[in-house]
Amino acid sequence: MQRGLASVAVSEAMNGNTPVLLHLLKTKLGWSEQHQIEISGEVRSVVSSKPLTKEEFIQRYLDKE
Repeated sequence: MQRGLASVAVSEAMNGNTPVLLHLLKTKLGWSEQHQIEISGEVRSVVSSKPLTKEEFIQRYLDKE
């Protein structure tokens, strides 16, 4: 029975049945709509959730002594 259903599914896909084609691609050929993103590099700064006071900002970024 499964072989008959598979034949029907392949025939439908070959005749332009897009949902069946997508189903076969995902279940039998391992296709996926998920993307994997890899980010590489080095961390050069750390972001803090604590806001700086005006004095801390001046001392850190504007004083060049």
